[in-house]
Amino acid sequence: MFFGTAGCSPPPSLVNIFKELQTDIGMERPANGDLSKWAAEGVFLLNASLTVRAAEPMSHAKIGWAQFTDAVIRTIAEEKQNVVFLLWGNSPRKKQRLLILQNT
Repeated sequence: MFFGTAGCSPPPSLVNIFKELQTDIGMERPANGDLSKWAAEGVFLLNASLTVRAAEPMSHAKIGWAQFTDAVIRTIAEEKQNVVFLLWGNSPRKKQRLLILQNT
């Protein structure tokens, strides 16, 4: 399922982001998962694991996604300037080491 279309419901993680944006800056909570405006602004959302068994959170956490997402983060940090990284949750916060290494 692609969450960039207006016809889909946002996943729980995106609902949490919308809630925080509403609380912090008063942004109205979207009713769907259409992120095309964010993409046009250069926003890139990346989950720590890109697949999961239905109804089994983190079920694919140890099948190699960490190496892939680490490489994506390293590449962005090395090749792009003025990038803001938001590490949302405990698993993503562990990737902060990748950013510190790139900026030293």
